[in-house]
Amino acid sequence: MVIDEVREIDEQKNRLPYSSESNTFHGRDIYAYNGALLADGEKTFEEFGQRLDPDSIVKLPLTEASLEDNHIKGSIDVLDIRFGSLWTNISYELIKKANIKRGD
Repeated sequence: MVIDEVREIDEQKNRLPYSSESNTFHGRDIYAYNGALLADGEKTFEEFGQRLDPDSIVKLPLTEASLEDNHIKGSIDVLDIRFGSLWTNISYELIKKANIKRGD
């Protein structure tokens, strides 16, 4: 994948109005909101913020979820320590295929 251009989104300037008290729902308050403005033509990509060098972006390796030799491998995308939950790309179907039961 080639990244042509990257812009910094200033979350203080580019967020859903009246959402400044929320620090949890960036997907709703920043990303979806700005994506809608961009899709509707109300904002151009260049208006979002400072241009960044695409080579300065850290690309994290993602492991495709797999089951091999009785071991499941995958990625944890989000660790939400406030709610004690993990978000992973390991599907429930893969867990069933590995015959893992509640409590294992």
